[in-house]
Amino acid sequence: MLFLKNLKDEFKQIKRFKFLLHEIANIGDIVEDDKCITCYVTQKLLDKHVKPVFYELYIGGMNTMDEQKRELIYYYQLDKKVHYVFDGIVFCSPIKIGSYCCEMTFRNCKFKYSPITILQADKITFENNQYKNGLANYKNQTFFRTVSHMTINELIFRNENFQNLYIPYNQRNYFGMDICAKKVKVVHSRIVSNHEQIVIKAKELEIVKSLLDAQEIYLDTDYVDATKSHLKAKKGLIVGNDINTCDVEIKLDDVFSPYVVFNGIEWVNYNNGNRTFYHDDPSELKEKRKEWIAILNHIKEKYASADEEEKIQQLQKRFKF
Repeated sequence: MLFLKNLKDEFKQIKRFKFLLHEIANIGDIVEDDKCITCYVTQKLLDKHVKPVFYELYIGGMNTMDEQKRELIYYYQLDKKVHYVFDGIVFCSPIKIGSYCCEMTFRNCKFKYSPITILQADKITFENNQYKNGLANYKNQTFFRTVSHMTINELIFRNENFQNLYIPYNQRNYFGMDICAKKVKVVHSRIVSNHEQIVIKAKELEIVKSLLDAQEIYLDTDYVDATKSHLKAKKGLIVGNDINTCDVEIKLDDVFSPYVVFNGIEWVNYNNGNRTFYHDDPSELKEKRKEWIAILNHIKEKYASADEEEKIQQLQKRFKF
């Protein structure tokens, strides 16, 4: 009897695992604990099952409208969170993501010539990835975008350097971002688009100790907190919401742009003379400071007398060095 019971339990586990593989994407090694089912994606299985021409990541979790399947999920005790982890994966063609009832993390990945389009998602995190796109030489091409009419609950960028590592020869390289989600969080990251826009639409936007640098930056949100970050827009920064008044938590000392608008109010317009809150690029100021110090050191070496030393000190006080 004990042998039959063990055989029955083993058979049940086999059927359970087959059901699990049928319900979630079979693209990696599966590790299960009491609260979560984690799929650690492998390059081999990903390329085998998902990439006919480009990567179609249409994946889901343990949730279904089918009543019979839902009964099996509870019977096999699989009513858990599902998390797909892409760690060290190399993508070399365009990516489309349509995920539901699951979490996705892209960590230490390389996106080579692989623009990202997110159709639907619950929660996706991008962390410490590399981006290289030599094909982004057409105007208005956006490397990272979402389809706004679909539901994306949360996008997180953590320790990211979202910047095109491809350096074009004698041509402009367009490499932008246009995303829409209920919540967007940028933490300890650099999002740089030298010749394109950064557009972020969200109910809630949090930018923590990060840099956004682009030709133009548009933040369409109900609430934005960027008090510990730098926003650099070569042409203009616009923050607001057409429906509600945006709660803006941004220090103007951290904004470097010749044109700044908050909630429809023009705070900076350098060309029209409204320069009260205009601040130069801190990196340029640093270089200018180095130049002045070099000049002062040259004068100091040339004139070593006490009178000239006094003049040097006066110059230093004047330029606040």
